[in-house]
Amino acid sequence: MTTIPRPSQQFTGIFYNPSFWISSVTSLTQAVANTLYLRKTTTDSASALETFNGGISTQSMTAPSLTADVNLFPNQTAGTLKLATASRSVHASGIDCQGSAINNASAPANGALSIGGSQTGTGGTISIGVNAARTGTITIGSNACAVQLGGYLTPTYTTMPSTNTQIGYKLTTALSNTTVGTSATIITGTFPTIPAGVWLIQGYATLPIVAGTVVHLTINNSAGINTQAVSSAPTNAINNGYVSVSYVQTFIASQTTWGLYAQASVASTALTNLAIVITRLA
Repeated sequence: MTTIPRPSQQFTGIFYNPSFWISSVTSLTQAVANTLYLRKTTTDSASALETFNGGISTQSMTAPSLTADVNLFPNQTAGTLKLATASRSVHASGIDCQGSAINNASAPANGALSIGGSQTGTGGTISIGVNAARTGTITIGSNACAVQLGGYLTPTYTTMPSTNTQIGYKLTTALSNTTVGTSATIITGTFPTIPAGVWLIQGYATLPIVAGTVVHLTINNSAGINTQAVSSAPTNAINNGYVSVSYVQTFIASQTTWGLYAQASVASTALTNLAIVITRLA
């Protein structure tokens, strides 16, 4: 803002009387006008770009149009746009963001959340933790909740599961060749601890190709529970007498020892290539 001096010139026939320009109040100087700027009680509209180097302090901001789009910092080309601190909640529509957590703003404990819920068609991949250098754990759900899969799983890993907590982990233990007879024989093998979960247990053996010989194979665990016995009476060289038995078992406690329970109809029946394979299914 600027100040304008009082007139000093005289016109022909009109004499300048300075007493008319004497005031008992202080004139509105530029300094005074600057201190009063934006302290008005009526709405003000600025058509030019306004710059506030000291920042803006306000409890509420409203756009002039309640239906048109609102752009914040559309010309920003560098730097970080920060809203609040890591310990404070920021509400965007119905989403609450606080630190690294995202929750329903109105019902954090039980409110629904949707990621990509409006996507249709085959495009628009949703990626979570896909950086090739990532080695940390990605956790979905907890022990007390159900995790529903509406589509199909397509594994893309190039490294096979290596620990017994991973689905698809497989461990093979070879058992010693043995000779069994008409009495039950348990051929055991010791495994590292198998944690609770759903496991596929498979037992394998090669039987002699002797007509009339029947061998009953059963998987046996450390608790002495025999399950799903199978019989084989090879009369020819089909599969070279190689047979297997398998079952799916859900463990609620860890297991350590497994074996094959074998019994033959003929004494001194030699069994070779014995092995037990365990695979984690869930």
